[in-house]
Amino acid sequence: CATVKPTLLPTKSPTTTPTKAVLACSAVASTPAASLVGQVIGSGSKVCEIFPGSATSACQNYVKYSSNGGATWLGLDFNGNAGTGGTGCPSGATDANAAKTWLQTKYINQGYCGCATVKPTLLPTKSPTRLPTASPTKAPLACSAVASTAAASLVGQVIGSGSKVCEIFPGSATSACQNYVKYSSNGGA
Repeated sequence: CATVKPTLLPTKSPTTTPTKAVLACSAVASTPAASLVGQVIGSGSKVCEIFPGSATSACQNYVKYSSNGGATWLGLDFNGNAGTGGTGCPSGATDANAAKTWLQTKYINQGYCGCATVKPTLLPTKSPTRLPTASPTKAPLACSAVASTAAASLVGQVIGSGSKVCEIFPGSATSACQNYVKYSSNGGA
């Protein structure tokens, strides 16, 4: 019998150069998480992508970044650090939603996708000039209680103690963000 060499079919791997359209970072927030898997995101030679894992992978999805237009791909470690040989596996859950969050908070916001300099063009129509002081009927929430408080309940709530406090303010219909976090080192005055 003659020896037959197996034919390898091309597969999507983190070492391929992107050939499809690059999605702007500003479009990530409004794009469904599942649609981001396999999509190149970024600007210029700095790009990111969520790569699907395999049935035998430790993670469902891996978030990778490239500083050379996709010729080579690197991942952050579980703590979001570069240069440590990280795989890009998001810390915690690894489904598409978790990968999208990891992409936004660890890659886009830290400049790995080439979009850190993108600034919102819309400003809130109603922006508070100072933090309100706590009213006598609503005491400031202790910092230790934030983790166990529903996120929606934190909007409008003064958080902290003494002179160092924070508050989450809602944005408006024309704001770049749904909510804004403001802090004060003088008790909200």
